[in-house]
Amino acid sequence: MLFTFEPSIRTKDISEILGLATSTIEKVISKFKDDKVIDREGSTKSGVWKIIKQP
Repeated sequence: MLFTFEPSIRTKDISEILGLATSTIEKVISKFKDDKVIDREGSTKSGVWKIIKQP
């Protein structure tokens, strides 16, 4: 996961790296959050992603 290498990565950056729409990335992240795989700590701008469990 990109979160492991860059915990402060933004959805826009992920979409550019993977070549997918930002909305697609947001849907996947939402699914990961619902499944308690990842969580966001801190603010939207300066927060970091934390991996809770490997999918």
